[in-house]
Amino acid sequence: MKKAVQLKVLVVLALLFAFLAQAVLCVQAKADTVKPEKWVYYYTGDLSGPMGPLNGATIPALKDFCQWYNSEKGGIKGVPIDIVVRDNGGETTKGVAAYEEFRLIKPKPAMGSFHPAYVGEALKDRLAEDKILNFFNTASNPILFPVGWLVGCCPSYPSSVAAMMLWVQKQPQWKDKKIKVGLLTWDNSFGKGIFDPELRKWFKQQKNMELVAEEVFSPKDVDVSTQVIRLKNKGVNWIIDNTIGNGPVVVSKTLNSMGLLATDINDTSPNKIHRATCVWGTGPEVLKIGGPVMEGLIGPRPWVTWDETDHPAVKFVTEQMKKNNRDTRLMSDVYLIKWAKMALITQIVEKIVNEKGWEGVTGENFRRELLNTRKCSVLHGMTVIDFDPNYPMMKSIKVYAVKNGKMLPVSEMHEMPDLRPPQYKK
Repeated sequence: MKKAVQLKVLVVLALLFAFLAQAVLCVQAKADTVKPEKWVYYYTGDLSGPMGPLNGATIPALKDFCQWYNSEKGGIKGVPIDIVVRDNGGETTKGVAAYEEFRLIKPKPAMGSFHPAYVGEALKDRLAEDKILNFFNTASNPILFPVGWLVGCCPSYPSSVAAMMLWVQKQPQWKDKKIKVGLLTWDNSFGKGIFDPELRKWFKQQKNMELVAEEVFSPKDVDVSTQVIRLKNKGVNWIIDNTIGNGPVVVSKTLNSMGLLATDINDTSPNKIHRATCVWGTGPEVLKIGGPVMEGLIGPRPWVTWDETDHPAVKFVTEQMKKNNRDTRLMSDVYLIKWAKMALITQIVEKIVNEKGWEGVTGENFRRELLNTRKCSVLHGMTVIDFDPNYPMMKSIKVYAVKNGKMLPVSEMHEMPDLRPPQYKK
């Protein structure tokens, strides 16, 4: 009787083990079936419109990264990465149409980059509905808050203004000087990203520093004398713009033609005006266009510049450009940033695959992982990513300044004042 019971137990155990083995095989088979042939990054932006010349490095940078990653890293867990790019010429309708094309692809994309800022803004509700994350290049409070499905890879425009002026205030020559700031920026949603109520409130709380005027100009303008005269009459000694490409150059050339241009941070003469720009106004193309009149310009950056030739990240990316026989004219912020973004994106996708398998690469999971990326050094220290679920953009910057024709850091990396709308602070 006892032997019979033992036999039955053994039979049951054998059947159980067989079942478990089969289940494992089935799970493995399922995992194998969902493993994609490739993982695709989707991008739409202005490659032929007004911003086309500044975005010329986009496709080369993405192709170069994919080639390096697939050959050196073997892709993501053996799956090669690829890109799909659609030029929208800077037109909102074309940008939205590109997104509509992407969202219908199977499997549904978890994320992409949908530029410019006004395209991202137009897609804000649709991204939330589709649960597709837009990891793009803006940091305007009205677009990013309340926190949704848009995450910016650059510092907040209002917060970076505050961070720069705090740095100026700490310089020995300016400690006892009255700093009077005028905002002079493009008359569009990007430019007016610094016309922010929290920034205005912040200035009112500062000692020896005042925001006295706000002016705008068209991206097509080549002279802003009228605006500068109004600012000068109000005692402005610092002008800050939120522009890119020719924007900071127009401001600097106008000041120079009027004999008002300050090219040295130490110059506190009452008849001179200093300049600060946004993160996108600190790129090498600005120095190339503007030449000597850009001397003394300051700006915020969370990333290295090409002028930091001894930095490991710059050495690495420069080497990759040489391997791919890229023209040195592609040495722009766009090229650097695309490499940094792709390095972070692939890192996050790999983490999700390790934990949840390829079926886990969804918009929800990608968004969760990205917004919980804390103080992560990316691509040999090219930048440090520090997000949280309530703050979907970069928190820290270095202040850079043009000296002897090079854009170099003049401060350490430090957190910016938190100028989020108060209802979104937790």
